[in-house]
Amino acid sequence: MHRLLPLVWALALFGCSEREPVTIDVAAASSLQDVMGDLVVAYKKRVGPDVDVRLTFAGSQVLRLQLEQGAPHDVFVSAHPDHVGALVDGDRAQPGVTVAVNNLVLAVPAPNPAQISTWKDLPRAERIVWGTDTVPAGVYARAFLAKAGAQQGEAWVQSVRSHILSEETNVRLVRSRLELGEADAAFIYRTDVTDALVAIPLDGGAVTRAPVTAAVVTAGPGDDARAADFVRFLTSGEAAATWTGHGFEVP
Repeated sequence: MHRLLPLVWALALFGCSEREPVTIDVAAASSLQDVMGDLVVAYKKRVGPDVDVRLTFAGSQVLRLQLEQGAPHDVFVSAHPDHVGALVDGDRAQPGVTVAVNNLVLAVPAPNPAQISTWKDLPRAERIVWGTDTVPAGVYARAFLAKAGAQQGEAWVQSVRSHILSEETNVRLVRSRLELGEADAAFIYRTDVTDALVAIPLDGGAVTRAPVTAAVVTAGPGDDARAADFVRFLTSGEAAATWTGHGFEVP
């Protein structure tokens, strides 16, 4: 009889194959578009056709606001842990878990018109783009600038700030300005760097490391057990290969 217990547990959690398909609604940061698509494919192979995963992408701060206002998502995957923490504090999400780690870099177009070779050359850029002060990539960029200012001086910081061309509401919009030739440099994640761009490392240490945090939304319309299973999958060895394949680090 004990051999039947795993089967009974599986049926209790996921139901039999004759049940109607169930959807896990996942809200994820814009910077995760490519990797999440592959993670969902791997997850569906694991659980079978009865479970579907629907993805919604936007800036983490936008998704957090939507969730606070009751948006019908089951899982939140944020580019900054503070947004998950705010939902936990408001009893709208279970405690989050770090599923991967990204890194902020300074990116320039491959032709590199401003001739920037290190981040210290940043004042040479006449047009700099970064995220708003609520976008995770923008938060990390400002933290880096503050740390760099302690080394380079306030005049260096003010020179950089005077060349800020625009502030975008998600990191993909930041990247697009760079790819369209509308900027000389931009702060984006390492995983957002394309063949048309060159990544310049930032000596920021912890301030440029961006943990990707996932949490079950407690007010979500779906089954918490299914949502929790998807979050667990994001921390699995199978998922780790997908994360690292897209340039992320795993905890």
